[in-house]
Formats: sequence, C-alpha cells, structure tokens
Amino acid sequence: MQTKPAKILLIEDNPGDARLIKEMLVEAGASKLEVERVERLSEGLERLRSGNVDFVLLDLGLPDSQGIESLNKICSAAPQLPVVVFTGMADESLGIRAVQAGAQDYLIKGQVDGNLLVHSISYAIERKRLEEELREARDYLEELLDYANAPIIVWGRDARITRVNHAFERTTGYSATEVIGQKIGILFPHRENVEEDLGRAQDCSTEITVICKNGQSRIVLWNSANIYAEDGKTLIATITQGQDITERKLAEEQIRRINEELERRVAERTAHLEAANRELESFAYSVSHDLRAPLRGIDGFSIALLEDYEDKLDDTGKNYLHIVRESAIKMAKLIDDLLAFSRVGRREINMLPLDMNNLVHGVCQELTGIDVGSDARMAVCDLPSAYGDPTMIRQVYSNLIANALKFTRDRKEPRVELGGYRQESRSVYYVKDNGVGFDMR
Repeated sequence: MQTKPAKILLIEDNPGDARLIKEMLVEAGASKLEVERVERLSEGLERLRSGNVDFVLLDLGLPDSQGIESLNKICSAAPQLPVVVFTGMADESLGIRAVQAGAQDYLIKGQVDGNLLVHSISYAIERKRLEEELREARDYLEELLDYANAPIIVWGRDARITRVNHAFERTTGYSATEVIGQKIGILFPHRENVEEDLGRAQDCSTEITVICKNGQSRIVLWNSANIYAEDGKTLIATITQGQDITERKLAEEQIRRINEELERRVAERTAHLEAANRELESFAYSVSHDLRAPLRGIDGFSIALLEDYEDKLDDTGKNYLHIVRESAIKMAKLIDDLLAFSRVGRREINMLPLDMNNLVHGVCQELTGIDVGSDARMAVCDLPSAYGDPTMIRQVYSNLIANALKFTRDRKEPRVELGGYRQESRSVYYVKDNGVGFDMR
C-alpha cells in the first residue's frame, strides 16, 4: 500500500530561500514530502483553517509578523501540528523561547543541509505524533479518574496533594483547587503520620476517617499504590482510592445496639422464666405434698371398705368404691405429671437421632397394652426420622395419644391416626382423632 505524501506548509516570504528549501528536500530524496508555500503569516493561518496540512515550516521574519509572535499564532491556530522554525535569526535565546513556545526544532538558514532538514522534519512529525498519543492517553486517564465513583487522591514524595477526582470533591466538599498543593494531613487532622498509614494500605485496606469541609466525619476504607520511576526504587507519587463506608458502619452500629437490646431482653425474659419455673416447681411440690396424703387415705380406706365390709356392700356400693379408687389413682398420676412438667425447665436436653416409628409404637403399646397392629382404633403411618430429645418427644406423644384415646372412647368406631411427612427441610408430625373435639371459636 502506497503511503500518502506528507504535506508541508512553508511560510516564507523570500522566493530564493523558498526555492533553496525545495531543492534541499529534493536532493535529500524526500519524495514523500509535498511542499506548499505562502508568503505571509495571515495567508498561512488562512491555509491552516482549510486543513489537510501535516507540518509547518516557519520563518520568523515575515512582512506581517516578526519574531516569536508568529510562532505563537501558528501554535494557537493548529496546536496539533508539528512546527519547525527555519529562520535567519541566529539567536540562541530566541531558539530556546521558540522550543518552549511549542516548536519541535529551531533551524538557522545557511547552517542546515538537506539531510538535516529532512531528519528534523521527520523527527518533528514523529515527536508530535507521540506527544498527541501521550496527550490522548493522559486525557483518557484523567477521565477515568474524574468519572470513577470512588474518591481518589494523588500526592507526591513531599506528601503534597497533586490530584483529586470529582468523587473526592463530592465526598469531602473540597474543590480540587482548595486541596492541590496542600499537605495530605489537611484531610486527616486527627491522625498523625497519615502518609505512613495510607502507605500501609497497599497490603490491606485501612479505615481512616476523613474530615470534610463542613466539619463532618466520613469513614473511608482506603487502598493505596506507590508509583516508582523506571529504576523501580525512586518513589514518584502515591495514589489512594477510598470507599465511603459511613452508612455501612452506621448500620453495623445500629445492628450492634439492636443485638445488645435483644440480648438484654432475652436475659430478662430468661430470668423471668427461670423465676416462674421455680415458682411452678415450688407450687407443684407443695400441691404434691399436700394432696398425696389425702389421696393415700382415700385409696387406703376404699381398699379397707372393700376388704372388711365386702359382705355388707351391695354391687352399687362396691362400684362406687371402685370409682373412688380409680379417681384417686388418676389424681395421683396427674400430680406425678405436674411434678414432671415442673422439672422440664431444669432438665438438660439430650439431642439424638430418633426412629419415630419405634418411638410411637412403643408409646401406643404402653398406653393400650396391645400391639398397634392389632388395635383397630390406632392407625400409625410411616413416620420420617427426626432429631431431638427422646424422653421429651416420648412425653409429648404420650400426652397427645392419651388425650386422643380418652376423647374417642365414647365413639362407636373410635379412630386415632398418627402420621408425618417432610415439608422442605422440616419434618411435620400429627395426631388426629374423631373425638368430640372443641369449638376453636
């Protein structure tokens, strides 16, 4: 693929010098350089506005402009173009000023041959291209910094701030002009040696509170990275990126206070429950002690009447005494159950894997005296296994099944069903009967 010739705009009022320049380029074999000449600076500026120019070769002694001002106007009109000054003014200080003003080179007529001129033009074009790429890269990085959501601070070896982004300005309320040039410590007045603390944030994040312009504090999690020269040892700058975690810390503090309040309430309720359990146990013991003696008397005298006066009692009297005895025995059992219930709070729970089928079958056989499979009243479905305290689970089933049997005994066809099923990660167990029930309203 053939390369398009580079177009040079030669701003030179002297025809002889212009012809000489073109001849030098031809002799140097610069076939890829196309020269277009204008005599006045105003013409050159007009031509630049039309575009399609790759390079400017400028004389500083023009009819309508003299000296460094000519260069300033060209650089202002086309800052992206490389410019080489080619003049008869052998002034070293002027040459330095020209380069400082933006010229890629400063050549003096009569001291340059064609090869040097071509090399100067080629190098100027390449340098300008590299400068433009560098500028674009710098602008891109500037945009990355400015549009990053996290606050970013850059400071030099002297700990003075050289750059901040928009997120920093939003977080702290400081503008870039207010902090650039200031020591990094201005943002952390309550923290000594903050540069060292931020420097350690290269290995792990560091929480450091920043003081905003309005005096408010923001808790920020900082991460840093050092920027070194090519030797890998000379520190150039440090860049720090922060994450504002103020709201998160406030939420954590609120959760901590809520947890403390919950723990306090749980402790209070536990204390109340323990006190209630102690009162219940005391009451149950008192009731047991006060009622057992009369019950023993009732049961004992009922036995004595049945044994000693059997011949004097008719069947109705004997039946009454048997009912009295059964009632006394039930009352004693109720007392035993009350005592057992009062001790539940003190008993340590022993969690074990449970075979619910064996456990339920055992309870049913204890209550009915016959095997479940032979009892037409009982229907026990296959039960999923569980994990719990076997003694307490057995007591629960004992109470439920006993109640079911009690309230179905007057039915012509009493029916008690025990079953269970899995529901997501839980096991659900039930006891159903066709007893009298009660109104849930």
